[in-house]
Amino acid sequence: LTTPIKPIYLSFQSNKQMVVRTHGAFSQISVKNVAQSEIFSLLCKKFGDYYDGLVKTYTEKRDILMKGLDDLGLKHNIPQGAFYLLVDISEFGYEKDTEFCEDLVRKVGVGSVPGSTFFAEDVQKYVRLHFAVNNETLYAALNRLESIRSKLTR
Repeated sequence: LTTPIKPIYLSFQSNKQMVVRTHGAFSQISVKNVAQSEIFSLLCKKFGDYYDGLVKTYTEKRDILMKGLDDLGLKHNIPQGAFYLLVDISEFGYEKDTEFCEDLVRKVGVGSVPGSTFFAEDVQKYVRLHFAVNNETLYAALNRLESIRSKLTR
């Protein structure tokens, strides 16, 4: 009988909390003793720059998309750690977000995901735009979205 190897993922919070994920379960561990504190410090030194770079990159991408949507007057949430945002599509007159997404890709050339996919309730007024793509793709999508009102308003 062989025991499968289960990956362990660690993340560290600024308050010296360590979050451990193993096989889909999460645990939060306080760093209380000297050994744990030293491990925490070493791991932060080893991987801190990498994760700081990721935060910077995805914050920049988020800001590009948010500014572009703001310039177009499209309402959206402000993501606090996700790599997508939700755009409010109420003004376009669609009863179903799925229909809006189909028209958005067909008529405007921008892909999105129906927000209703992520809610337990029947919420049909949001679509999800993903920004974990290269900046050129973000700018191209924003350029295409300039015509959204003329092509999708019912």
